[in-house]
Amino acid sequence: MPANPLTGSEWTFSIQSSLYTRFDYILPCGLFCSNIASSQVFRTDLLANPPAPLQTNDDRIASDHLPVLMSFANLYNKPFRLISITPGNQTVGLTRESVLGQSYQVESSTNLAAWPVLASNLTATGAVFHFSATVAGGAQFFRVRRIP
Repeated sequence: MPANPLTGSEWTFSIQSSLYTRFDYILPCGLFCSNIASSQVFRTDLLANPPAPLQTNDDRIASDHLPVLMSFANLYNKPFRLISITPGNQTVGLTRESVLGQSYQVESSTNLAAWPVLASNLTATGAVFHFSATVAGGAQFFRVRRIP
């Protein structure tokens, strides 16, 4: 439900002389509706510094609507889930869920303070990605990072 950021109300009041009260909405489809991150209705004439790309005179030059901004979470951002870790004598295998075409990098650490990159530019070719590497030494920690 969009709301005025100053009052918290879903009602917006017209600054046009012939309109007094109305609702301003964006009506997204079901997929977008389930991924709304935020939404706001603005009377830009009341804001000293409206968020870009809004300008303070938008209310006066619009015909009868106030600006409504809505942001959505990434619809295809699959939550990370580690499926398995396969330790070997001098190797380790990591299997995790992935998003087709997404790039990742694997980092390792022995002390959880420094995380050097073990492998970078790993591109997922399916819904599950397997990575294996040769590792030496004692106990190590691994993390997988998504590259934007």
